[in-house]
Amino acid sequence: MSYTASTETVDHLVALVHEARPDWDSNVVRVVLLSHRDQVDGTDLAVAALRAARDASLHTPKVIGWRGKHWDGLDTQPIDARAWTWCAICMKPEPRCVMERFGDDDHEHEPMARPMRVRR
Repeated sequence: MSYTASTETVDHLVALVHEARPDWDSNVVRVVLLSHRDQVDGTDLAVAALRAARDASLHTPKVIGWRGKHWDGLDTQPIDARAWTWCAICMKPEPRCVMERFGDDDHEHEPMARPMRVRR
């Protein structure tokens, strides 16, 4: 059975990940989890996040949303990069838009409309 993790569940998971990896920025962990909660089963997301947090060779929480050994054996996987939408505001693919916000850049990912094809 597949379910989408609620915002409250994500916040609890952020706290657990932070306990395992206090060196990881909790805000980045939260953004990564929120950006992937609609793509994968919530239980799989929790398992992958905690596995990633336990792996000392992983140096950024961004890896939670990347395919890797922390996803091995789980029923769902993060989506392939080819399926990402581009942001109409910053012109970055969705994962970069969500994870690479700096300074006062707090915009929400705004999927770019697909251009209409004009038939001639």
